[in-house]
Amino acid sequence: MARPREFDIEQAVRSAMVLFWEHGYRATTVNELQAALGIGRASLYAAFGDKEGLFLRALGRYGELYTVPSTAALDADGPALDAVREFFRRLVLRYTDPDTPRGCLVTTTVMECTGHGDAVERALTGSIAAGEARLHRTLLRARAQGELPDSADPRALARFLIAAGQSMALMARVTGTRAVVEDVARIALSVLE
Repeated sequence: MARPREFDIEQAVRSAMVLFWEHGYRATTVNELQAALGIGRASLYAAFGDKEGLFLRALGRYGELYTVPSTAALDADGPALDAVREFFRRLVLRYTDPDTPRGCLVTTTVMECTGHGDAVERALTGSIAAGEARLHRTLLRARAQGELPDSADPRALARFLIAAGQSMALMARVTGTRAVVEDVARIALSVLE
């Protein structure tokens, strides 16, 4: 007879999320995960399959807790550019929140996990692409509302703003200073004026 699980799966995913956020995917070892989650190797593999499976669950949880609330600003009624500004305000707050690791789990991990073509890379690039798509829709709305000139390229602007958002996460991680991250956001948003 199989032994019942003796740990909270959701708490384990959340703990793993923080560890991956702090150290990245590749730098986080199974031993570190076991210690942080308070479980043995067999329990980790039984619950999540492997480190990749656990990371993908942690990334999904990160999306629910942090990405969705930030990107929800892009769907707000009213002027579309106000929605973009609110999205960036939320990014600044998220990336510099003293109660979480600095920066962004996706940004922390994507630089070390590209070029492998695995599920982790696909999930990370998919997350970035989804953010770009939401920004693109909001910028199309801004152009339709007359907030951007007809000559504006919403796709190029969305790509630039996503890159700026990732740069904000990097600067938050490197400096830990909200003022620096706010500077990057302010300059990035100036392209919309």
